[in-house]
Amino acid sequence: MADEYTPILADEGLTQSYHQGTSQAVLDTAGTDYSQADPAAKLGANTKTTPPSTTEKLIYSVKWLIAASEHQPLRIVRVSLWVILGGWLLFLHYALAGLLMCATVILFPFGYQALQLAVFAFNPVSLEITDYTPQEQRENFLHNPMSFFNIVANIVWLFLFGWNIFLNHMILSLVQALTIFGIPNAISHLKIGFASLWPFGKKISKKEPTPYPAPLAGFTPSFARETV
Repeated sequence: MADEYTPILADEGLTQSYHQGTSQAVLDTAGTDYSQADPAAKLGANTKTTPPSTTEKLIYSVKWLIAASEHQPLRIVRVSLWVILGGWLLFLHYALAGLLMCATVILFPFGYQALQLAVFAFNPVSLEITDYTPQEQRENFLHNPMSFFNIVANIVWLFLFGWNIFLNHMILSLVQALTIFGIPNAISHLKIGFASLWPFGKKISKKEPTPYPAPLAGFTPSFARETV
């Protein structure tokens, strides 16, 4: 008895030819007889997974390294590289300069910004430099980077300190990136470097842990296999 998917043919010979033709078509297209397989198996047999490109692998590796550097055992490696490659000098430099400027009273606003940079330089793994929320900017003009006071202060800061601090962090960023495991620190140097150009109207806040990137089909970074 013909099943419900078999066309109704008047002649038995035509019906037999139909079955033979469809089975042969399956063999020709897939190389395997899937005539008895379920539809999901047939679909999977014809689905091809495109391997990730070199660019995708590189981006995934950097994202994975940034997330892993905020957890042990790579966290201690990141902190060690930060301290060894100039982090402690940055902290002392910003802290001393900030205290001296605060002591003059007139330069107190600049000293406060230097102390903020010192706090970030002390713990770049758990902290980040961000803008104040819109509500905070409305409530206090000192929190608004576009207020008249902050614009003038940022221009003065840029010519007196900002450009020098920016160049220092760009150099240290390059040095950190060359160590591979220091790439997350290199990104931190870039952030603090650009923030140092226009610091008034920004704040130091606690950083949320960076989530691990979604798995990339068919690829796992070599250092991920070694540290997990």
